[in-house]
Amino acid sequence: MKVATFLSFQGSLPPVELELLKSFQRSLLSIYPHADLTILTDYGTQPLLKAEGFETFALDVSVDTLLLDRLRGFRKIIETWPPGADCFLFDYDMLILKDLKISEEKVDIAYTIREQLTSQPINGGLVYYKNNIEPLKILEDIIAEFESLPKSEQSWWGDQLALSNVFTRILGRIAGGHHQSGPIKILFLNARNYNFTPFDMDITLSTQMNNLFIKDSIENWLDIDIEEIYLCHFKGPRKHLQLQFEWQYKNNRIYLDHIISQFNQHINNIKNAGEEYLEGLAILHPSINEVNDFSVLSYLNYEQLYGEQESFNKSIFIDHLKKNRDARYLALLSELPPLTSMD
Repeated sequence: MKVATFLSFQGSLPPVELELLKSFQRSLLSIYPHADLTILTDYGTQPLLKAEGFETFALDVSVDTLLLDRLRGFRKIIETWPPGADCFLFDYDMLILKDLKISEEKVDIAYTIREQLTSQPINGGLVYYKNNIEPLKILEDIIAEFESLPKSEQSWWGDQLALSNVFTRILGRIAGGHHQSGPIKILFLNARNYNFTPFDMDITLSTQMNNLFIKDSIENWLDIDIEEIYLCHFKGPRKHLQLQFEWQYKNNRIYLDHIISQFNQHINNIKNAGEEYLEGLAILHPSINEVNDFSVLSYLNYEQLYGEQESFNKSIFIDHLKKNRDARYLALLSELPPLTSMD
């Protein structure tokens, strides 16, 4: 089993990103102990990764075409792998929880899909190709489609647009399950199970309420059926959850009791101590502590969530957020309900 992931920071290696990469590697080797992992990277970052003991494959990488260069790099490294090999490309902000069993499906290509997203149903976080001529022609078509997109679409969502365009041409429509295109067997796996995106405080509440981490009540925000999940993807602003999730998963979920207890304590303190406690919490926020973050959002949206009135003037808290926020929370604060407007 040949595995690649992509990490490029143009000659730097942020400690948090390195820890996420190690976290992904631990999860990979715990399920596939004989997997060969190679890091696709730029020439500047390569020696830093080598010093950490990683196998690397250097590429020409531009900050404007990261996802395109990632896909090009995957195609290039496949050329160095044995014919007929099972070739995987994963994002490194992932945890593999159990055997995906893709090679057992006897398919040539596999991706995960979100059928409810009609314009971008296929996610490139999990990619599988059998190293044979016919399936690799489709990979080359996807790269060519990617390269043909307008420059404005090549940066972040370009891979998903290219994937959607190519597979729609090949199959007519994109749907879960097994498909045949000539001699090529294609499998689309359900992203809910094979590319699960966990809840995060940086997503607006209307999105959160439809997420598996939010079920019947706020107290059950981590209540997922872990047996249904093969792979968790901590994409975008969720990266700060990955190490905590890994720790929780390996320790029989005892972290859940701690989180619920801490969350309830935050809410009680907010109710009882009011402005003074909120000021202290605001100084800590933004943090990588998802309990602090979630308590803040819950309180700011208290009336929406609980259908009750509360009289505290939130302007002081908003002022503190303005002073103590970092870039990760700019989008969050702009997307909260009008009561928390930054205007």
